[in-house]
Order: sequence, then structure tokens, then C-alpha cells
Amino acid sequence: GRDTPSRGLRDAQAWVAGRLAEAGVVPVAGLDVGADGFAAPLARYAHLYAADAFGFGEWVAEEVDARGCELVVDGEALVLERDFVPLTSSSEEDPRYRGGASGPAVFCGFGIDSPPEDYDDFRGLELEGAIAVVLDGEPSSGFAGSDVTAESSIWNKLDALVRKGAAGALVVSRHGARYRASRARWMPPDFDKQRAGLPTLVVSEAAAERILGGPVQALREACSEAPLSLERRAALLRPAARVQLAAATRRAPAELLNVVGLVPGTARGAAL
Repeated sequence: GRDTPSRGLRDAQAWVAGRLAEAGVVPVAGLDVGADGFAAPLARYAHLYAADAFGFGEWVAEEVDARGCELVVDGEALVLERDFVPLTSSSEEDPRYRGGASGPAVFCGFGIDSPPEDYDDFRGLELEGAIAVVLDGEPSSGFAGSDVTAESSIWNKLDALVRKGAAGALVVSRHGARYRASRARWMPPDFDKQRAGLPTLVVSEAAAERILGGPVQALREACSEAPLSLERRAALLRPAARVQLAAATRRAPAELLNVVGLVPGTARGAAL
């Protein structure tokens, strides 16, 4: 894809520039693009977003702040950007998901309590002061038909964990521990200024298995059928690991590039 910003977007830009060059579009000699500059093979006009405005609507670019991130499981430090990353919106300027927490890891399935679906991942769990471990997404069978529902939103899950008294959260991602800073980010909390938040990391499935002592795929399948009973939980999971976590991002400029070139004119005049 070409999420904004992302490597995919940069690859798409390079592809467009290459195809236009093949079609005879040429760089614009002496094109005045101001302080942003441009680069071969075609002029690439750069828009630098360094403040609160990110073009279409209000959005602030963020990146991982390694100085404020950690994940320690039973005394063993896991590796940033391999095993875990902070959740976006963990900056000093927007601290809802920033900071540190420690406590026993408690697996909470998909982190969903939905009376209409008669589905409650929290039944029988004590989360006060715990580090909640939740799967991303929602049950894949027998839940709200075939539509993806608001229950799958990570922000709604974290709101539920705040209400349950959790001290922090680990979100198990099917896509690995990849930091996502996007203008299209997971129904961002900017739409709801009342969210409280708690320190949150996104972790890989391998890291989750280190924490939980059970295969994540088996846990997904079991929770897709029904919330785990206490007996099923004991069969699939080891005793709770002790987790210490910290999440931090920082605001940073985001450079987005447009491709600019010239279609050479004929002898009758120049055509842009």
C-alpha cells in the first residue's frame, strides 16, 4: 500500500517518476520550488510538515523515541522494533498512551466485552494493576456476522482496559512489531478527546508467546469460538509473567513528495 507516510508511498513515488520518465516527461530545468528543493530524475516537490497541521485535517507526525521505550519480561529485556514498538499518540504533547507500568501479565483475549454478542473476555479476570495482553482484531467466527465492528478498534479496547483498572497494555499484532505513524491510523483517538489511555506497546506474536507461554494462533482460534474459561486458560497459558514496560514517541517532521515534470511542447509552443 501507500500509507501516509510510509515506505510504500516512497516506492509509489519512485515508480510514478520512472514511468513518467519512460513516457518522455523531463525534469524542469531551473524550476523554482523554493526552499524545499527537488531531485532527479524528475523534480520532486517536497512538502515538509513539521507543525500541528499535516495537510488534510489535523495530524502530527510521530516516530519511535527509543530513549523512553522498554519491555522487560521476567527480568529479560526484549528488543525494540523487533519484539515491540510504542503505540502512536505516546508523545509528550499527547501523553495518553505514554509512560511506564509494571505488573503481572494477564491475557484478555481480544479485549472485548459485548453484551449484544454475549461475549465477554474479561469475565472472571482481575485486572487492577495488571498488564493486559490483548489480541488485535476480533473473533473470526460467529461474531457480528461478516462485518468488522467497532469492537475491533484498539482505542475502544484500551478504553475498556482503563475502566477495568489495568496499569498498562500489550497489543499482540498479526503484522509484527511495526510502528505505524499514519494519517489513516486505526480510527485515531483525536476524534474523541475524552479518552484516558494507559501506557501501551504493540508486540509481535513471538514476543507474546514469550510472555504468555502459549501459542498465539491457538489462543486466537480458541477465543474466536468463545471467551476462555478459567479451565481453558490454565491449559493454554503458563503462570503470569512479570512485565515492565515503557512507551514513548516524539513528534517529528514528515516529508511528503510530489513528482513534477515537463511534457516538452511542439514548435508551435510549449505545453505543460
